[in-house]
Amino acid sequence: MKIVNAVIFVLRTVDPIWWIVVAAAAAVLAAVRHRREQQIGNALIVYIALVYVVTVIGRAEVDFVNYRELFNFDLVGTWVARATGDPYARNELFLNFFMLMPVGVLFPLATKKKFFITVLFCFLITVSVELLQVLTGRGWFELNDIVDNTIGAAIGYGLYRLGSLIWSKLKCKKNN
Repeated sequence: MKIVNAVIFVLRTVDPIWWIVVAAAAAVLAAVRHRREQQIGNALIVYIALVYVVTVIGRAEVDFVNYRELFNFDLVGTWVARATGDPYARNELFLNFFMLMPVGVLFPLATKKKFFITVLFCFLITVSVELLQVLTGRGWFELNDIVDNTIGAAIGYGLYRLGSLIWSKLKCKKNN
């Protein structure tokens, strides 16, 4: 139930105009006839756009006195809060892990890239999100977000590899 509440909170927070823009872009990209890899690439582009809408564009500006307040390099304190049962911290962990997990699946499907390139790509997306949040005053640069998103992307890549393995086994059985 906490997961559903977190998703509903995100959907209510982001301005509906941005959802319409991303939905329109998704409809246009889906309507164009492409090879399977290109269709997956289109889905990847739309998903990354959604990430930027939710994490940067759709957020309200935060109150701060100086830019130093917008940087949080504390990993240990955040993870201790999660381990001791802070519900907000646990929801944030869940959302951070799952935010780039689909990119960890879609990127290698679209590009045939291996683990390191996929995780590096997701790491760069996360760093760009964190920097844009600070530069626009719409969030904090948090080291734990970068680590959590990157771990989520690595888990997504693992799911991609597991799916590929299962697919190839099923394909071999069908051909025999």
